[in-house]
Amino acid sequence: MTGSSKSPGSSTYSPGIQLAFSWLRWFFLSLLGFVMACIASASLKAVLVVETLLQVGIQCFIPLVVFTFCLISGMVVLESFK
Repeated sequence: MTGSSKSPGSSTYSPGIQLAFSWLRWFFLSLLGFVMACIASASLKAVLVVETLLQVGIQCFIPLVVFTFCLISGMVVLESFK
C-alpha cells in the first residue's frame, strides 16, 4: 500500500499552532456557553443574574480576548520564521 505513514488523525501543523487553535476553539465554546447562560437568564426574567454575568464576563473575557489574539499572532510570527 503506497501513501504516507501518518495515521489518519495526525496533523501536519506544529504543536504551537495546534495549541493556539485549540485555545481559540475552547475560548469560542466558553463564549457560546456564556451567551447561552445570559439568554436563558434573561428569558427567565432574572435581571440580577444577567447583570452579574455581564459584569463578570466583561472582566474575564477582555483579558482572554487579548491573550488569545496575542497567542495566535505569536504563533503566526514564529511559524513565519520557519
